[in-house]
Amino acid sequence: MREGGRELARNTLSGAISASFPGRGPRRIKHLHRPGALLTLTILVIYVLLGILYESFNPPLTILSGLPAAGLGAILR
Repeated sequence: MREGGRELARNTLSGAISASFPGRGPRRIKHLHRPGALLTLTILVIYVLLGILYESFNPPLTILSGLPAAGLGAILR
């Protein structure tokens, strides 16, 4: 939440209302600060799933090699 949102919440809500991340929530939030590791893991999982789907190593590489161009096209649009 942005600072302006926190200030608005402090001014609008009573002091009895609070928010926290119980259990494994704080660890999950900590992992969001490492986007490179998450991106690498995501690409690896997608590669494995495509490999299982196509029962070969080459089609997943072909599909994943088109992702950077597709991402750039989405950003430029």
